Amino acid sequence: MAFASLSENSPGTALGGRRITASGGPVRWPRLHSGALLIALDGVDSREAALGMKGAQVGISRSALPAAAEGEYYWDSLTGFSVRNRAGALLGEVSGLTEHGAHPLLRVARPAGESGAERLIPFVPAIVEGVDIDAARIDVDWGEDF
Repeated sequence: MAFASLSENSPGTALGGRRITASGGPVRWPRLHSGALLIALDGVDSREAALGMKGAQVGISRSALPAAAEGEYYWDSLTGFSVRNRAGALLGEVSGLTEHGAHPLLRVARPAGESGAERLIPFVPAIVEGVDIDAARIDVDWGEDF
């Protein structure tokens, strides 16, 4: 099972006070390097200008992304999915995913009426036993007490 870490943002997401799009031409030579997406933006032609945008988020329209391959998922597609463990217990609902060093984490809001902080469940094949897109459900090997 493979996991894609791309997420959808609205077309023309603001970046450094400017709007960019993936299909309008200002994004050039996208490529992966050591697990990171590298791009060049029109109008950002020096190292200093690029450093001034460090940490900015770049968004592209979902329609500009390829369809996810079998067994791959765009993170935003999983938001709202129910999460159940092997015993069938509802652990909550996916409120998002976050990158956390070695692997991404599912952020799972606890069910209504259950107290406690959101659950953080590693989104790795050893824990995630299945993702059912049609049922909007993720099955995990995870205890209720975590």
